[in-house]
Amino acid sequence: MKDDEQQAPEDVEVKLRPVLGVKPRTYVPVLYGIALLALLFFVLVFPGIRRHGSLVTVVTTPPDASLLVDGVRLATTPETVFIPSGSRSIEVRRPGFTTYRDTIDTGGRLFGSWIFPRRTTLRVRLESADARTLADGALSVFAEWSLAGEASGQYQLPPVARGAAADIKAAATASTGGAWEDFVAGALPQVASQALLSDLAAASLMTGAKGPIAVPSGIAHAVQLLARTAAEHELLPLQIASSAGPNGGPLVRQTPWFRSATAKADELSRRRLDGAEEPVASPRAYALGLSFVDLRGGRVVLGDTRRARRGGDLLYEVDLTPVSIATTELPFSAYQAFLDANPDWRAENTDELIAAGLADRDYLRDLDAMREDPDRPVTGVSAYAAEAFAEWYSTLLPPGLRARLPTEAEWEYAMRVSGADGGVFFEARTDGPVPVSEAGTARGGITGMLGNVWEWTADWFAPYTPVHGGEAPRAGAHRVVRGGGWGTDWVGFSPSDRGSLDPSWCSSFVGIRLVLAPAPGM
Repeated sequence: MKDDEQQAPEDVEVKLRPVLGVKPRTYVPVLYGIALLALLFFVLVFPGIRRHGSLVTVVTTPPDASLLVDGVRLATTPETVFIPSGSRSIEVRRPGFTTYRDTIDTGGRLFGSWIFPRRTTLRVRLESADARTLADGALSVFAEWSLAGEASGQYQLPPVARGAAADIKAAATASTGGAWEDFVAGALPQVASQALLSDLAAASLMTGAKGPIAVPSGIAHAVQLLARTAAEHELLPLQIASSAGPNGGPLVRQTPWFRSATAKADELSRRRLDGAEEPVASPRAYALGLSFVDLRGGRVVLGDTRRARRGGDLLYEVDLTPVSIATTELPFSAYQAFLDANPDWRAENTDELIAAGLADRDYLRDLDAMREDPDRPVTGVSAYAAEAFAEWYSTLLPPGLRARLPTEAEWEYAMRVSGADGGVFFEARTDGPVPVSEAGTARGGITGMLGNVWEWTADWFAPYTPVHGGEAPRAGAHRVVRGGGWGTDWVGFSPSDRGSLDPSWCSSFVGIRLVLAPAPGM
């Protein structure tokens, strides 16, 4: 055939040659058989070898629990996960519930696992640790979302209160009754947006019902709870008007309920502490050279009247037990004694403190500067570090006394009693705090209540705590800091201004002031 001639494909004949004397009619079927067996192996057997195990569907009561296998978090229940064959440790965790732990032997299917995997279901009922523990855990989460502001098209706030209502309702017993009421009391001061207000209202409707749908019994229960709350917290309408948004706020302001609260705010304004009351006695020295002065306490009105009527915040009446407050912020020299006696809190152990959630990377950040001037206020300490110092310092005090951080109300009372003036605030030449003895003028020996460094308090932050009689929440996300500091601009600053920080955060702008109070049981 010539090169330029073309041959039709159907006229082409291909002849296979024998291989090692084996004719094609013999080895071709064998090759096809091997290929088919290989295909069947990789489809039916190999997946079972490479990924031998089971698909386990984990269903928990209540749902939304964390599933961990061999210490690794895999999913949130209910969920189906692949678990390799063998002996595996299973943990199911949910805040407020006892952690479920078990060891299971998960087998697997070798043949056909890709098409028909081995499946099994694990059902777990979590036991509630305590309804009040549930309430406090949910309250901390609710408080975190109160810091997020109002919901928007970009993000929505989760129904924390509704989830808490369901959990508490399921866990409540005769011995833990009232847990939901405790949650509401703690959550109300955190309501700073319309979304949180709606969530809490919807949850209150659920608590009196037998299911997730509001029924007359649930509505009646919610009304009763609202009536009790309104009677206990006379300034509540001011907060609701502020939180209800542009649609609900004006409606609340038109009610007699709101007008009554406004009248109460005016009455409190007239009785507000003017700071003229002197401490009971002269300062007294205690261990490490720290001086304290007694405060009378009693029923006092505290807060900022300029903002009280606008939102109900920063104006409240509270009963204060007499305490003694430190005349200065805590100097580093005292904290150095604590470090000498408690090596776990030294700067070289920062990584361990971070791992335990007790501090962050800025712990004792200014250590060199403080060592050069031990009279500087200690800074770069978390609220947990401050409380650890107070607990240790209590061991150095006479029997019957203990040291602790001041409550927010105690701090403000002391600030007004001291007639604080001349504090160290931000100026162009300011590059850090001054020694504690130079932190401003005072009355009764109390110095530095304003300026120099912000000071930790014992209270969890809530936007509207004062509306509720000055009662601080039992749980929260951030702690209150008060007083301003060397990095704060004095212009526009009010002595009633409050700050909030995660209790594990450490800052060059935040320090410690202690109070002495009777030890528990005394």
